Amino acid sequence: MLRYVFRTVPLYAFVHLLMQALFGFFDVMWGILLMKFVIDAVMLKQSIVPVLLVAGGYLLYGSIIQTAAGYVYEIFAPVQINKLNKAMQQEMYEKAIRMDYACYHDPEFLNDFVWAASQTEGKAADVLDQVAAILKNVITVSGIAGTLFVLNPIAFAFVAVSIVARFLISLAVNKVEFKRELETKPLERKKNYISRVFYLPDYAKEIRTSRIAAPLLDDYRKTNAAMQSVIHKYSPRLIALKLTTRFGFHEFLLDGVFFSIVAYQAIVLQSITYGTLAAVTNGVWTLGWSFNNLIDALAKFQKNHYYIRKLRGFLEYEPQMKDPALPAEMPIGVQEITLTNVSFTYENNDKPTLVGINLRIRPKEKIAIVGYNGAGKSTLIKLLLRLYDPTEGEIAYGCSNIKDYRVEEYRHLFGVAFQDFQLFAASLAENVWMDRVPEKDEQLKARIEEALRKSDFAGRLNELEQGLATELTREFSEEGQIFSGGEAQKIAIARAFAKPCSVLILDEPSSALDPISEYNLNKAMLEAAQDRTVIFISHRLSTTRLADRIYLMEEGRIVESGSHDELMRLGGNYARLFELQAGRYRSA
Repeated sequence: MLRYVFRTVPLYAFVHLLMQALFGFFDVMWGILLMKFVIDAVMLKQSIVPVLLVAGGYLLYGSIIQTAAGYVYEIFAPVQINKLNKAMQQEMYEKAIRMDYACYHDPEFLNDFVWAASQTEGKAADVLDQVAAILKNVITVSGIAGTLFVLNPIAFAFVAVSIVARFLISLAVNKVEFKRELETKPLERKKNYISRVFYLPDYAKEIRTSRIAAPLLDDYRKTNAAMQSVIHKYSPRLIALKLTTRFGFHEFLLDGVFFSIVAYQAIVLQSITYGTLAAVTNGVWTLGWSFNNLIDALAKFQKNHYYIRKLRGFLEYEPQMKDPALPAEMPIGVQEITLTNVSFTYENNDKPTLVGINLRIRPKEKIAIVGYNGAGKSTLIKLLLRLYDPTEGEIAYGCSNIKDYRVEEYRHLFGVAFQDFQLFAASLAENVWMDRVPEKDEQLKARIEEALRKSDFAGRLNELEQGLATELTREFSEEGQIFSGGEAQKIAIARAFAKPCSVLILDEPSSALDPISEYNLNKAMLEAAQDRTVIFISHRLSTTRLADRIYLMEEGRIVESGSHDELMRLGGNYARLFELQAGRYRSA
């Protein structure tokens, strides 16, 4: 992490460490050397001139570094820290984009990811601050301890015992605190989830029209109780360790025994001067708070070391789904998609989700994949998009296995309208284009408007005062637009139309529409996508007649395939499902 800081903001890192080193020398001079020199000069009635020169030099040194520190920490540092945080966050986001999709379904990895994301802001700057604090206090502690050894070996012996003991205890405290935080982290994640449920609008209707709030509140109480148990589990050890540090090795050993001995040496034995007494006493006190600061900085650094190890583990994570060493060249034009004996099992599942899928999708063909919920339709789409790789078998685009292409280049072939889509706190244009839309790019805006027209959103667009510039959601703007479920789906569908792609995938994107509206929209979509391959998924069969070919899935297998008329003549499960749904519409 420190190397990262020096690589990103080298000048600030150097200046910060230099300033703290200068402050360390300042504390040594004030804590022991200047005090002994002045008091001994006065007590021995020496010339005042050397005293004034030394004191004046000390004050000048202090004024210079204080003035420099004002500029460094009030003007220079905020800009540099912002630059450091920006670089760190950007690296974090870029890493998150490259993460395997499967990672989002691994609770252990997700815990670390959520933690890393929450800790990124300011963590690198914290590490630099801690190293600077360690440097400053090491200079102060070592300088004063060395001077004490020369002036009074007994004082040094007491200080050495206190320092070693408190350092060892601080290491033990850090380990206990880190274990406590590891145990509370999953509980905090659960608490945060329950909190989000009560304040996010996504859950507002269900909360108010059901009794789900009661079990959620019960879970919240149980989670709090579990956190209290973890805290109580570690509290006795932490209290014992911290009390031993404060009262055993500070209050008793230094403030009690040590001060009594040096006072006896100065007043009774007169073996040391009063200047030495004052210097040694003040030096030990200065040493005490400097050492406390050093221990605190070391503790934070050690704790950050544990955290940074997790953060580094995330940043150094190498995705399993990566570009091949010698990627195949992406063919021009719409190509055939072939699935050969494709099976897939989710990690930690015994039962396969897909079994022996064989599928051939011709260029510009319009196919429908239908079946009950849980049949494996959406999983099949995730494999086509290479969000997952098959457990067995292979998928080919054109003449090459999709693993032979660059991942990003292959995924760019697809325009997708997901069933569980998300709208972002951005303009309508950016929500359709899914990228920055330049203000003066009229050609791009026309493309976006055409995509919205194809998704049957043109009428609603005309009603918006700011048109494509309309802000969506009220995350950042009180005037943000909130659309109905059907309108939001049309925006999601427009994304697929706006994207220059070879294959359109529509994963039940019109499920919020009534059957007639769904039929009309799908018909318009298929007509608008004549030059592309179209794959649409649905458990409603009102629009399947529009497809060139239909595939019925059951329990992860393709059990029937053919055109609508062929499957109706077959009289199998597709025909029964279609008649069942059609009967509902006729009776309605």
